Amino acid sequence: MVEKKTMPGEKFTAWQWGLIGSVVLFLFWAPFQVGLFNGNTINYESPIYTAVCWMSITLVVLAGYFFKIWRLEEQKDWLSLLVLGLPLTYFISLSSAGSSYYAMNMVYIQFVYVALFLFGAYVLKHRAANRIIQSVVLITGYLVVWYGMIAWFGHAKLTGSLVSWLVQGFPYGPILTDGSYNQTIWVQAIGHRLSSVFQYPNTYAGLLIALMFCAVFMLVKSQKWYVKALNAFMLVPIIISFFLTLSRGAIVLVPIAFLFFMFFQKPYRQILWVVHLGIAFVISLAFLGNLTDTGLKLQEQFSSSLAAKGWLTLLGVSLLYTVVAVLIERFIAPWLEKKLEGFTQKKWSHFALPVAAIIIGGIAAYVFIFTSAKNIFPESIKSRLESINFQQHSALERVTFYKDAMKLLGDYPAFGAGGGAWAALYEKYQHNPYTSRQAHNFAMQYLAETGIVGFLILVAFLALILYFFIRSYIRSNDEQRNSGFLYFMIAVALFAHSMLDFDLSYVYLSGLVFLCLGGMIANTSTPEIKKLNHPSMQYIYPSVVGVLAVVMVFVSFNSLTANASYKTANRVLDETKNYNETVVHLDKALSKRPTHPDYARMKITLLRSAFQQTQDEGFYNEGQQLLDKVLKKEAHNRILIELQILQYEMKGMYDEALQFARAQLADRPWDTGLDPDDPKNITLYERIMMWDHDLGEKARKEQDTQNMNAYWDDALAVYGKLQEQVKILESLPEEQNQGRAFGVTPKMALAIGQIHFKRGDYAAASETLKLGITQDYNNEENRIVIRWYLASLLKQNTNDQALHDALIGAGPNEQQMIDELVNTNFGL
Repeated sequence: MVEKKTMPGEKFTAWQWGLIGSVVLFLFWAPFQVGLFNGNTINYESPIYTAVCWMSITLVVLAGYFFKIWRLEEQKDWLSLLVLGLPLTYFISLSSAGSSYYAMNMVYIQFVYVALFLFGAYVLKHRAANRIIQSVVLITGYLVVWYGMIAWFGHAKLTGSLVSWLVQGFPYGPILTDGSYNQTIWVQAIGHRLSSVFQYPNTYAGLLIALMFCAVFMLVKSQKWYVKALNAFMLVPIIISFFLTLSRGAIVLVPIAFLFFMFFQKPYRQILWVVHLGIAFVISLAFLGNLTDTGLKLQEQFSSSLAAKGWLTLLGVSLLYTVVAVLIERFIAPWLEKKLEGFTQKKWSHFALPVAAIIIGGIAAYVFIFTSAKNIFPESIKSRLESINFQQHSALERVTFYKDAMKLLGDYPAFGAGGGAWAALYEKYQHNPYTSRQAHNFAMQYLAETGIVGFLILVAFLALILYFFIRSYIRSNDEQRNSGFLYFMIAVALFAHSMLDFDLSYVYLSGLVFLCLGGMIANTSTPEIKKLNHPSMQYIYPSVVGVLAVVMVFVSFNSLTANASYKTANRVLDETKNYNETVVHLDKALSKRPTHPDYARMKITLLRSAFQQTQDEGFYNEGQQLLDKVLKKEAHNRILIELQILQYEMKGMYDEALQFARAQLADRPWDTGLDPDDPKNITLYERIMMWDHDLGEKARKEQDTQNMNAYWDDALAVYGKLQEQVKILESLPEEQNQGRAFGVTPKMALAIGQIHFKRGDYAAASETLKLGITQDYNNEENRIVIRWYLASLLKQNTNDQALHDALIGAGPNEQQMIDELVNTNFGL
């Protein structure tokens, strides 16, 4: 690498060292906060607010630095203007946000990206800074790899103790449980999947792709043997970890990314890449089965001797490859470069080996997927390879996500539905009742959030960077090319994999991408545009950036302290059960974030409890006023919807509750309640049908036939809507999972069956009631359904004798209750 010329009079100053120190610490800290996953839940927000505050302070320092060095003279200066369009589009989309809370968080997060991009673009033009950041990016990535292997070899407590000092400020967070880092290993039916710090194997696989190519790039291009050795030593652990993620999408992406990056290398380096990766893969695969079995046994029961054996195997194999790689670089690489010197001068030389690799790679893929050669893999990996096709459930489900995202975009085409739009609104547009708060595609999610306008600004920003980088790459010498190519590989690999998954929902990874985008253009040779450089621009742009950064420092710190007050309120409630003391801290949180859905939920729940205990209308009214305010901003929040229904129920306002629930079905056509696994869970469909039946029954007893029919007809209409939804599920491809269980429940069957029975349509009653019967005769709800079912059969002069006998055996009064139903005159 060579140092690019700096601006007149500029030296490497304390400002720059301060900025470098801030970013270096961020890169070491961020991965171990679950990669700063933006999961749109309160558990993840505290580390994110910390990151926003941290990077906003960094941005303040950058703004001060810009007063000295920023000019509108180069193409990257125009990009520094364009990058502000990203938070601007998110800010504009606030006006149509599906969730104000999610959307505001995304506005905050954009300033992390702005800070890292500007740092990369302007600070990494210095050779020392560039070298430091490249080293830190690789070291932190390598630490994540070793952290994953610590988990794989059964050291669960060690995973927690290593980072506990980093996460002590987040006691209610999702990071540690019982002293262990959460979900470093996923346990699924397909096998154990390594996820390291990310708690999601596919995202970890995306990072490993980037690290794999960075390691081989540094191995080949470095002039120092110990740098070659360090990066060579990491290739085997990276490849082993890659296969342990069991990520099919990543397996498909690796050869594509490899071929793409190969086009940017000289022929002799292309050959070295093939040789190094080929040997590393062969050695890794030779020991993959052993290391997989060792890890699986250690997950079942830890054994220090078995763990030591696993470590010795991994370290020994890595050392073996390192020796081979260094020898290749010492003796073969110089000879190869000299031999291909003439060939390299040919214009088509860069394309020869990649084209050959496509042919060879296609043959290898066929061999390892469709022949017995796949048996060299452990069973879990072999089954994943065999299932790679576009008809398996994962691919079909992703296609469904993408189609549903486009339906969402259709309703918010210009500026989208704000940050977190997919998480807030996907249940309105989903084709079947899956659960996925991520669209599993960065482009689709970005379109949903910022609309066509925001997406075009992003595409323009990325396209210009890519154009400037590639143009400069073609025109530069080897040293200049090497200065930014590592950033290019990381950005491309992560962006490419984010088209298959939600890697960029991790603020650490998306921040890393923006840092790399800045690094890509930091050392590009771009012509000056002096004629457009007005002297006032030297001060306007840094001033704007500085003001925005200062505002974000205060805003993010405000949100961080609000979160701390909320955590204190939870702790006080757990320890003391004291309402007044808890509310003091909770009100502090709400004073800073008045419409935060989780803070409001906790306060409303406490007020409901206080009202139920004291019957003091003040508690009820305060809770309702807060709920009204928050629902204006969070109209699609299912928990708040449930709280509003409970508010109506608590006051006996069933007509209002019915109308409210009925209105929600337009946004939640697949509603399955708050927790489908909870036996007490009640869905909107159930509530509407039950209330319609009960209110209609009340009208019947009052001889109000008009209202009775209105309620019962509404129940049947909702039941018909549910049956239409069930038909959609029947049309799904056989390979596609439908998602959550959806269909007629015992409560629905009872309500609709009773309506048919009371109207004298006994055939329809028995057909419906039969859908709600289970074999649990100790369950009172089930016995009620069976009574009405048997009564409807008797009304048709038939019976289900086996079911009748089973019910009678469950209780001595069952026959009497059946007879009462048969003999009751409902007057219709």
